[in-house]
Amino acid sequence: MAWQRTIPFGYQMRQGRIERNPADADTVRDIFTRYLQGESLQHIAMAMAAQGIRYHEHTAEWNKNMVKRVLENSRYLGDEQYPRVISDEDFNAAQTLRACKNTYTPCKVSDEIRTRAVCGQCGAKIVRVAKRRKTTLWKCESPDCGYTAHISDERLVAAVDALLDELAHTPEALAPRIPREAKPSGGAQRVANELTNALNRGAESVEYIRSLVFACAAEKYGELPDSSLQYKVDKLRERIEAGDTDKTLIKELLETAVRSIRITDVDNIALELINGQIIVKEAAEE
Repeated sequence: MAWQRTIPFGYQMRQGRIERNPADADTVRDIFTRYLQGESLQHIAMAMAAQGIRYHEHTAEWNKNMVKRVLENSRYLGDEQYPRVISDEDFNAAQTLRACKNTYTPCKVSDEIRTRAVCGQCGAKIVRVAKRRKTTLWKCESPDCGYTAHISDERLVAAVDALLDELAHTPEALAPRIPREAKPSGGAQRVANELTNALNRGAESVEYIRSLVFACAAEKYGELPDSSLQYKVDKLRERIEAGDTDKTLIKELLETAVRSIRITDVDNIALELINGQIIVKEAAEE
């Protein structure tokens, strides 16, 4: 019998919010480490079962599909609802390794594109899925959307390259300043609420109160805009205006100035820049 988890493995619901489950989060990190060290999905599943770790509360059995779901779940990178469990480096390395192991449809899309790819319909993360030889599709991870776009690696890469080339000849697209106002993630408010509750209870240790104060400060600091990013974008614009449009500049534009790559349908791809500008162009024909 199969059971569906209401929240991803590694998390737990506590007092109405999703938190890391310490033991399960350690298991998630262990799974990524084992995979990056070369262990197969089946071998990892057997190791999890041997340790008595429960993917479902009903059974300690594991299979390679459970391990695969852990490795594919971008929620472990953290967002407004789910706290971070895995670093960007480990997650991206695992996705690259998975793509390289796909003997039917080797991935020709770079990490820089895959990590920025979002659904053009709802804005959620969209991931590459290889179904059979020479056939790939991109599927939205949002259960409320589920949009699917059939587009080859070559076509997607060509479309992104064309957009970056257009951006490299449009310095004015980088001119609008990056919004400076902080964007609260909700983390600081949650910690502040817990601090208030702890102070009202009056029975907390000094060490616990101090940890909450520092945690709240860290969350607020993390919400501040990165001033160095504006400097980098300004320098890129200056290089474009000076006629410097080599391959290094193109790569830096993708890494620095592009927030997301919107995959809307098989004919249209768009770049969303960090300053809010949208660069749109029809995808290259196959």
